[in-house]
Amino acid sequence: MSEYYYCKIIVSYADLLMLRGKFCDMIKILLDCINRVGSNIYSGVYIEIIRAIAHCYRHNRLFTQSTRYYDEIAHLANENYFHKSSYFTYLCETYCYSDPERAIRHYNEGISACRQLKAQSNLGKMYYAVGIAYVLLKNKKRARKYIMKSIVHCNRTGYKSGVYFALIALAYWEYSFFGKIDSITQDKIFRLQAEIGVYDYLLLPIHMMNNDQARILEVKAQHNWIDFDETKQSLQMFIGKLESIYLNV
Repeated sequence: MSEYYYCKIIVSYADLLMLRGKFCDMIKILLDCINRVGSNIYSGVYIEIIRAIAHCYRHNRLFTQSTRYYDEIAHLANENYFHKSSYFTYLCETYCYSDPERAIRHYNEGISACRQLKAQSNLGKMYYAVGIAYVLLKNKKRARKYIMKSIVHCNRTGYKSGVYFALIALAYWEYSFFGKIDSITQDKIFRLQAEIGVYDYLLLPIHMMNNDQARILEVKAQHNWIDFDETKQSLQMFIGKLESIYLNV
C-alpha cells in the first residue's frame, strides 16, 4: 500500500474517532502516522493530519493547543480561496469563545472567500461562531441575527451538524440574556443529536448550564478526553462569562 493511501485511510478513520469523542485514540494514530511515514508524507495529507489534530484540541476546549496546530497551516490562507475559507472558519470557531473581537476579525477576513467559493458548511459555521462572539460582546440583537442566519442557512443546505452547532449557540444566547435555556431549544438540540448520532460530547456545556451533574459524569465517562478537568475548567470560564452577561443586563 502506498504511503499516500495509508495516510488517507488513517485520516478518515481519525475523523470518525473524533465524531465519537475518541480524542486520545485519534491523536495517537495521527502522530503514529506522521512518525511512520516521516519525510515521505505528502504535504496535502500532512495538512489534513494537522487540521484534524487542531480540531480535536478545539473540541476539547484546549484552545492554546489547537491554535498552535492551526498556526502550522496559516500560510495556506494566502495560497487560494479554498484554504482561506477553511482556515479563517477554524479561527473564528476557536476565538469566538475567548476573544470575540479577534473572532469577528477572522470572520471579516474569511467570509468573502466562503461566499465566493459557495463553501456552504463553512458559511454556516462562520455565522454561528460570529454569533457567539457577539454574545460575549453583549450585542443581543446582532448575536441572535447571526445565529438564526446559521440555522436558516444550514437547514436550507441540508447541513444537519451545522444546525446542531447553531442551536447550541442559540442556547448560549438564551442563557446569557434570559438566565436559562428555552425548553424548546433544548428539545431541538437533543433530538437533532440523536438523529445525527455524533458530536454528543458537545452536549457537555448544555449539561453544565443545567447543572445536571449526572449527565456531566456520563459525558465524562463515555468519551476519551485529552484532559477532562481542563476541558471542564475551560467551559466553566466560558459559562461564567455568559452568567455575568445575564446578571448585568
